[in-house]
Parts: sequence; structure tokens; C-alpha cells
Amino acid sequence: MVTKTLVREEATTEERSSQVPAPLRVEELADRIVPVDPRISPDGARVVFVADPVSQKEERRTRALWLAEANGPARQLTVGTSDNNDPRWSQDGARLIFRSDRRKSDEEEWRLFLLPLQGGEAAPLGELAGELSQAEWSPDGSRVAVLRRDPEPAADRARKKERDDAVVIEEEPRFTRLWIVDADSGKARCLTTGEREVRDYAWVPEGDALVIVTTAMPETDALLGAADLWRVPAAGGLPQPIARFPSAPWSPVVVQSADGPVVAVGADGLRQQPSDSVWVVPMNGGEPRNLLPELIGVVEEIAPLPGHPDQIAARIVERTQGRLYAIDVATGAMMPLTPPALAEGGSVVEGASFSADGRRLAACVDHYNSAADQNGRNDRSGR
Repeated sequence: MVTKTLVREEATTEERSSQVPAPLRVEELADRIVPVDPRISPDGARVVFVADPVSQKEERRTRALWLAEANGPARQLTVGTSDNNDPRWSQDGARLIFRSDRRKSDEEEWRLFLLPLQGGEAAPLGELAGELSQAEWSPDGSRVAVLRRDPEPAADRARKKERDDAVVIEEEPRFTRLWIVDADSGKARCLTTGEREVRDYAWVPEGDALVIVTTAMPETDALLGAADLWRVPAAGGLPQPIARFPSAPWSPVVVQSADGPVVAVGADGLRQQPSDSVWVVPMNGGEPRNLLPELIGVVEEIAPLPGHPDQIAARIVERTQGRLYAIDVATGAMMPLTPPALAEGGSVVEGASFSADGRRLAACVDHYNSAADQNGRNDRSGR
């Protein structure tokens, strides 16, 4: 009896050891691919994300777009020989717009590309090129807004080719402008002018205007000074001031309240309220108000919450754990969105994006009992 018992115990031990994954090698930690920026399709059936190498073997950065579907493994959408990122779904789910540095020449420049999901190659959207960022579809899907930094002077480009990249701060500032691109023709036009740096923006739900965040200068330290929130007509025209913040807010979201539309932003109150929180201000102007003055945590992302026009979604880090919440913009009431299994066993590190009805979400999650994706060991993109 003793022998049989020992045999059974030995078999159990072997069985357990066979289920334990091998220790991570140094090469796997240094050279791994991590999914970032997950974007769920309007129907909630697919998620596109960026496969981002942690290390970079070549001088030029390369990233690829991947698509995960409900009933099958993720598949690669772009070849990954250039830097492809910032994918965004069209409202009908038929196309993706993304940003890429695919080159026609030796010049380093970004372009917007449209990729049809029913099949076909990605094609450039118009001729707008340069230092592009933050492309977003209009609510009706007819246009794309994007930020573009003023072109670099030819003399500066020539110096950089010779590896002479010294910069004199604020000597010749290059400002970032808001552009609108027609999704069919590719025709582009600039909406902002003057010596103001556009830091962030959002479409209003009706699609006839955008809300922008600006600072006086483009340098990073300008984020710590006064910044302004404006309403800009999508058809062009003078911007209308909404509010001034003591430091630059981020991620504006336009939502409805009983008293009319308001703009929610991520921001801090400097020394009085140094932790990033959700602040709201009426669209027609007023004094910004901290919606979560008693929050014990840090707001790191906010986003629209489809199907709930009076709420926003927020990723809040509490101690060392990131969780998702729906927040009522009138009362500040917080309702958990993170599934219980993830809330206790992991941390939401990026996201979320939502399906058109707001019932499904995509996010990146780190699990406490496993490392982030190491060449397929653990896919960190969750739904």
C-alpha cells in the first residue's frame, strides 16, 4: 500500500511539473512583442491592435496591425516592415484608417492609409504627409481629422541628414495644426492657424465642430502652463473659447447633461489638486470643475461610452491596479466596467474601446500570474 501511494504521488508530481511553463529566457524578455492600442469593431465581433516590439533590432522602428476575431486566432493585417499604428474603424466597420511611415523617398514622413476589410491593399488617403498624429473619423464617417506639425525647414532637414541634430529651444517653433481630410477624395484643409499648439481634440457628436486643446508654445514644458479649450467649426471659421485650465488638459470628450452639452477632460489642479482626475466644463463656457474631488487614484484615460450619452468611460489606477469605470458627468457616480475575473486577477493597462452599442469592450490587461506576451506565451489583448 505504501508503494502504491508513493507511485501515485510521483505521478501527480510529474503531471504538475509538465503543466508548469519553462522559465523565461533573457532573449524572450529583451526581444518580445506586446499588443497595444486595441480597437474593437462597431459590431463588437473583431479587435484590431498594434503588435509593438519591446526592443528594436534596426534603427527604424517597425510595428504591424493584427486582427483578432471571436472564432479564430489573430491574424496579421500589415507586413510589419514599416511603422503601422493608430488603427481606427470606420462607422460601418468596412474600413480601417491607420498611420504609417511607408516611404516614397528617403524622407521620413507619415501618411494616412485606408485598408478595406473585405479585401484589398491599403492605399494612401490623399497627399497629406508629414508629422501626423491622432487620426479620428468624423461621426458620420465622411471625414477624418488629424493633427499635423508644421513642416521642417529645408535647412534643418539637410543638417539632420548629416547627423547635426542640435536644437535651439523656441528659436523657430513649429506648431501642430488640426486638419480635416475628406474620406472619399482625400482633399485636406487646415482648420487652425496662428501661434497656438494643438495638443488634443475631439469631434462633437453632431459632427459639425471639434473641441481642441491648445497651448502657447509647442515645447513639452508648455504643458505645465495655462492651456485653452476651444470649439472649432468643422467647416472652418474662428474658434470659440470654452475655458482656460491652469495646465494642459487631455482627451476631451463631449457628452450631454441636463443643462446641455459639456466637455469632460483629463486634467489636474496643480498644487491644490495635483492628481489627474476628470474635469467638466459647459460647452458654451464656464469654470472647469473637478468631477471626482474625493478620488483616491489617478485617472489615466477617458473615452466616450456609446449608448450612454451622459456618461464617460475612464481607466483609473488605484494603488497599483488599473480598473475601468463608467462615470456619470452630472453626479460623478462611478460604476465598475472591469469584469470581476479581471478586476481581481489583473490590471487594465490600456484601453478601453467600445462597440457601437457600448455592450462590448476591448482592452489590454496584465495578469498577475503571467508575464506580458512573449512571442505567443500570453496574449495581453483582452475582450
